[in-house]
Amino acid sequence: MQNAFSKVMQAKTIVELIEVVKNPDRYQDEALSAAQNELSSRGVTSESEMENLFIKEDYAVEISGEIDCRPSIYPRWSITVFTLVFSPIVSSIMLAISLDNIGKKRSILDLMIVSTGMYAISLIFIYMFVGTGLWARIISVMFGLPIAFVMDEFFWKKNIIRPSDYRRSSLKEPLIIGVIINVALNLLLRFSG
Repeated sequence: MQNAFSKVMQAKTIVELIEVVKNPDRYQDEALSAAQNELSSRGVTSESEMENLFIKEDYAVEISGEIDCRPSIYPRWSITVFTLVFSPIVSSIMLAISLDNIGKKRSILDLMIVSTGMYAISLIFIYMFVGTGLWARIISVMFGLPIAFVMDEFFWKKNIIRPSDYRRSSLKEPLIIGVIINVALNLLLRFSG
């Protein structure tokens, strides 16, 4: 229902609208009603949805005075690069975190089974037929290409329809973890054989 405050509320962000609804004593009844109607028109209908949007500190980022409540995901290109440079384990965890952040929890188990299974098969093949050393590393990168393709085609494209709807996650943590895993695996290989 339109009132004198409807146009004002249409210009506000979801967080600003929630702020109005959460502080009814600071606003006129018509302003409160307009804010509730605007939230409903944007698909935020329940109190729990408002709580999740307003309180989720992981998602809230201040950008030029506004709070960005969009979930964060790792960039699409980073999944492929981390698969090739580090391992499919690191990139599948990155993709799983992205899927978790956007609420696509059902795909995470499938992603982990497929990527870990493909990686295990490639490692078995490499160590049975190639051994260790430079050739093993080159061949593992070659095996990383189909794994990266499967993660992109069957998990990224099917679950993350419009990446522009999400914030970009920082690559600092995965980069540090990838380096640590790579160093640990190289030390293990060096001292095991």
